[in-house]
Amino acid sequence: MFACLFTEGMGATANPDLSNPNVSVVRYGEYAYTDIRRFVVVQERRGFCLALPVSTYSQRGCTKCPEKAREHGIIYTSEYEPQPITGEPPFIYQSIKIKPVTDDIYLHSASRINFAETKSIQTNVKVKEIGNVIDEHLNLLDLQWKQEQNRGWP
Repeated sequence: MFACLFTEGMGATANPDLSNPNVSVVRYGEYAYTDIRRFVVVQERRGFCLALPVSTYSQRGCTKCPEKAREHGIIYTSEYEPQPITGEPPFIYQSIKIKPVTDDIYLHSASRINFAETKSIQTNVKVKEIGNVIDEHLNLLDLQWKQEQNRGWP
């Protein structure tokens, strides 16, 4: 697991707030959002990796958008697995534990891993190492990611 500076275009329906330092106008008058984001690597490739984003969703977990909770799981660094936040529907996927690289690194109890949103991250990007999925959960992470990728829509 790592953290890096990540920029992505804002959606067509977004209402960009240019007073927000994370929002900027880029080429062609489009808006972009830049922030530090956390990712868990699910597959290493030549020159890049495939990774799943981790977010607390402003410390609300999946309470804001409960219909997307089925794409998420709890991810944690604490000794004990955190409980879902009041208002979150039950998770389909089992929780994933991270062993931090140092004792001062921890994930908020509202941290959620999004199994549906695989991102491609170049290996030459500057990153901060957060930790590693514990050995007992490596196969679980891979299985759940592949299961979500093969799930039919809607």
